[in-house]
Amino acid sequence: MRQTLTIVLTLVKIRITMLVAITTAFGYYSFMGDTGSRMIIAIAAVFLLACGSAVINHLQEFRLDALMERTKGRPIPSGKISSEGALLFSLFLVLTGSALLFFAIDWVAFLLGLTAFVWYNGIYTPLKRRTAFAVVPGSVIGALPPVIGWHAAGGSLLDPQILVIALFFFVWQIPHFWLLLLLFSKDYQAAGLPTLNKLFNDDQIARLTFIWTTATAVLGVFFLFFDLIKSLPAQILIASAAMALIFYAFRLVRPGRERKMYRMVFNSINGFVLWMMLVTAFEKMYFVLLTP
Repeated sequence: MRQTLTIVLTLVKIRITMLVAITTAFGYYSFMGDTGSRMIIAIAAVFLLACGSAVINHLQEFRLDALMERTKGRPIPSGKISSEGALLFSLFLVLTGSALLFFAIDWVAFLLGLTAFVWYNGIYTPLKRRTAFAVVPGSVIGALPPVIGWHAAGGSLLDPQILVIALFFFVWQIPHFWLLLLLFSKDYQAAGLPTLNKLFNDDQIARLTFIWTTATAVLGVFFLFFDLIKSLPAQILIASAAMALIFYAFRLVRPGRERKMYRMVFNSINGFVLWMMLVTAFEKMYFVLLTP
């Protein structure tokens, strides 16, 4: 049972898909400021669809996974599950998640979910084999779950607030991936994937990553100007976290970098994103409780 659970959690890329579920909830709560059955359905639907997409990604890349030390133990390349079994599992997840979005939310949510699915498996995954900059268009995928949550809560897709939220999650993914590249560049090169290392040296990649990390911090501060963060204490918490992120990221452009520093900045930018969601959600809860 434990081995089966491990295989399933690995196939669905549970860390990534859980984050997808969390950002969907964040989008919903940012508009509604309350929970309910519709929120749970939206989260479950997007989560199942993301899990199915992740399994299909395993099927698309198991030959490449077998070439990388970091991924060769994944279920398909290691023979722990057959390709046929993984395909059936993915179809169940994708169809269930899609049906929930279409019948329990609406057709717009379904189309947004379908767009994320097609973009990830049909555009981003093949593009990774062609260009080192695939992550830039690929980051659209991570911007869609909060939009689905926002829409499910009744928010307009043209509202400047959700556009800022979507842009924030879009920009964050780029330095997130490039920091992974700096940490695991040998794995990507061993698999024959095009990487920035073939175009730029580590110093140049580090500077690019610093710029995008700074942009993530600045977009976090934009939450203050679009009334996503209203109270002074919350504004101070967000502004302080943004400055701290830039301070940590500045180490990327200093000489004498070590591998552990890349990991530290990687953890810092991910922690900043979680901090943004927590502060925004708690402040929203605070104002909802005070509203008669």
